[in-house]
Amino acid sequence: MTLSLPATDAPWAADGLRSLRPVQPTHTGRGEEPPALPEQPALPLEVAMLGLGL
Repeated sequence: MTLSLPATDAPWAADGLRSLRPVQPTHTGRGEEPPALPEQPALPLEVAMLGLGL
């Protein structure tokens, strides 16, 4: 991995890369897939226009 830091006068960055530490990942993979959205018919144009206040 390559890390590039811009020049800064921040105190935490005074030591450059030496001030960074590796952090173990909290989880791996994608996890469970979310449930599929239910199929819904498209609204007729008149109903859609009511939602816009027209």
